[in-house]
Amino acid sequence: MEIKRNPEKLAKVIILFIILILAAKEIYYSQKYSDQLSEIADPFSEANALRAGEGYFNDGFLSNAGLPDVLYGSQFPDTGFKEYIKNKESLIYTHYPQGPDWLAGIYTNICGVGNIGCFRIFPVLLGIISLAVFARILISALGAVKAAVLMTAVAFIPMSTNMMHGLHYQGYAFSLLLIQLAILISLFKTKGGSGKLKLSILFFLGFFQGWLSFDYFFLVCLCSLPLGLLYFRPGERDYWKIFFLALAAPTAGFCFAHLLHFLEVSLYYGSIPAAFSDMIVEANKYQVSEAAHPKFIDVAGGPGADFITSRIILLLKYLSVYSRRSIFFIINFPVFLMMVFILLWIKDARLAINKPLQVVLKWSSSVNNYYVVLSALLVSSLWIVIMKSHSVIHTHFLPRHLFLLYFTGLLTLLECVSPDSTDEKEGH
Repeated sequence: MEIKRNPEKLAKVIILFIILILAAKEIYYSQKYSDQLSEIADPFSEANALRAGEGYFNDGFLSNAGLPDVLYGSQFPDTGFKEYIKNKESLIYTHYPQGPDWLAGIYTNICGVGNIGCFRIFPVLLGIISLAVFARILISALGAVKAAVLMTAVAFIPMSTNMMHGLHYQGYAFSLLLIQLAILISLFKTKGGSGKLKLSILFFLGFFQGWLSFDYFFLVCLCSLPLGLLYFRPGERDYWKIFFLALAAPTAGFCFAHLLHFLEVSLYYGSIPAAFSDMIVEANKYQVSEAAHPKFIDVAGGPGADFITSRIILLLKYLSVYSRRSIFFIINFPVFLMMVFILLWIKDARLAINKPLQVVLKWSSSVNNYYVVLSALLVSSLWIVIMKSHSVIHTHFLPRHLFLLYFTGLLTLLECVSPDSTDEKEGH
């Protein structure tokens, strides 16, 4: 195969350009919302976190057993829980991990109360670093050309960076997920490097994700499933061990973070049974609100829809309606999946390109690739289907879960493509 130009160098330049463009976009958002809550990145939760951060700043991080007071102070009286709870001055929130609130407390200690522009520097910096790390690991594992294609696909969809300036979990979770996906690809595809180091990083990524939220539970714990299937090597002795550890490491980290949170709630209430009771009361509250909440009628077929039907309706709407919003993917997922499946149906093919590069590419697919994409669809959909009540109410950010499906579909197509070595041997 003769290549007159160096596509690897060109691809690296494209990747650098993409990172700079996305960084500039995020810096723009952080400046736009430097003195106000972000209308994109969940202002309701941002307001709660900033108030809780002020509480930690004044009363200490171990006040209320380390749990956040989301009504603390006078910031944002018409946003977040303050909008609905007017008869209280304090609300210790026990039903969500306090990671974003603690981070807001740290930022308040560094920047001062209400200095939102300064606060946003930190998640934006994490986002830019995550893009660079993501690209660097992809180049090492896949080569610069395939990495450039994936970076272009990431840059194409608005959701990749438009919430990285956020001060609740959305500002951090996706950045951490990008790093996790890249590490998993490296772990499964390459044999070099320290597997123990990668698994340790996966554990800590899982822990931080669990400390930030519970929404990413299935994504964080099971995203190794489609990637492990993509690079399936049944004949390799250590494959199943690596596959199991890649599942176990982030799951252990995530669950450990929530165990610590549960112990904090137990400490706050004075006993473990009281903490369990609080959890059960909250779960029942969601079930009661399902019958009354107006979104259930439009989104999930109403309270009269049966268990399975309501979840199918909800998932279809996520795939075909909510994900197409301008802040998420724009693309139509059913059409995207149909195109991916049609291409994967082609078992073998060969493509010769003469201009601008002289290159011959080989296409090779197998039935295993269908399992890869279907498993990505399953993992991306689990939260939406299982946590129906939560998913109905939070359609303004949960479509982001479908990124795993989008990314895995494109990665699977790319891994079907390789240079045609027979062409190189023949001297063409």
